[in-house]
Amino acid sequence: MQHLSVVKPKASRTFVAPHALFILCFCLLLGGPVYAADTVTVSSGVDYSTGDYGQVDNTNILVVPFSIRYRTDAWTYKLATAYLYIEEGAGGVLIGGDFITNKTGQNNLSGMGDLIASARYRFDTMTNLDTEFNLTGKVKLATADETKGLGTGSNDYTVELGVYQPLINNVDMFGSLGYRIKGDLPQTKLNNVWLGSVGLSFPWDEDTRFGLIYDFRQSAITGGPAIREINPYWDWKIDKNRSMNTYGVFGLSDGSPNFGAGVQVSYSY
Repeated sequence: MQHLSVVKPKASRTFVAPHALFILCFCLLLGGPVYAADTVTVSSGVDYSTGDYGQVDNTNILVVPFSIRYRTDAWTYKLATAYLYIEEGAGGVLIGGDFITNKTGQNNLSGMGDLIASARYRFDTMTNLDTEFNLTGKVKLATADETKGLGTGSNDYTVELGVYQPLINNVDMFGSLGYRIKGDLPQTKLNNVWLGSVGLSFPWDEDTRFGLIYDFRQSAITGGPAIREINPYWDWKIDKNRSMNTYGVFGLSDGSPNFGAGVQVSYSY
């Protein structure tokens, strides 16, 4: 999920993107594809988070996400956006690690967020371990109103490599590593950042799984707090077409909310 927080900006510098991740992604694409039937999935829900982010006052954020996903063979295409409502504390807000200046002077902000378009390719390594990889390219289009402090007003570009590995007793392990090229703010040059996650998934019954995910993202602002979070979650396949995901957020740094929770319902056809 896309979390928002409060932080004071500092001077920034630019990281030079290493080429190793891109070379690795290219080599892994030489593996064979994992095919799946064509599926369209629409999703929505609600996400709430609160935290002081090292400041005096709390900032409370309510997010209503919307997405549509099309999956065909080894490819998955997705468009996502969200409606944001922010009860802001002091200092502005941080969206996905970016400091956003509140130019309205209001404590309560609301409106549509950025539009995020992504494409993912799934493949395996043709081994007996049932390991699956996926390579995702993502573009954040700056459609949010930057004058309200709902976005940076610039586009971001992300490449991310994910891995999925079945273990024993129907337990699964998964993780990802990515690199994000940041668009700059009008008066601030943002750092490009590394991001990643690692998690475990356990079976509850035939239609239900639960697990735990650790998320990490560098701050796009030099000296700003990194985002570090623990996310417990529960997935329930309601029937052939419907599913529900609930989750919690426990922040481990000033770049993350103190606490958050959310639910998302999906329909596939």
